[in-house]
Amino acid sequence: MHRHAPVRTFLTAVAASLLGSYALAAEEPKDWKTVGLPGSVLILQSQSKVEEIRFVGEGWAVVTVGAKGGPLTGPIFPWSIERDRLKIGKDGEYDQLQLVTSSGGRLKAKRRSGEAVEYQLLKP
Repeated sequence: MHRHAPVRTFLTAVAASLLGSYALAAEEPKDWKTVGLPGSVLILQSQSKVEEIRFVGEGWAVVTVGAKGGPLTGPIFPWSIERDRLKIGKDGEYDQLQLVTSSGGRLKAKRRSGEAVEYQLLKP
């Protein structure tokens, strides 16, 4: 195997995720493990903030974050599910989300800070 093959595989997954088409999730997951995150997108429902989390492969997420109408950034973080929490960033350094409810392609969660948030879940 070529030494750059893992990087090429990761970049291919990122490109496919960014160029793919999505639809609202039809199922109502009960926990993060049943959401089926790889390939999915979580879009924060907010009047002032932008947060879009694209799960571009097993264990990686591209997070677009910023203020609506302002500058955005797009770091890439590892992600994992531990117990009932979705951890984004090494050891959850970006955030940790606890799934509260899901209905009609919408997920309500609680951030590590305790803030309640709602995401639209898009599936490939």
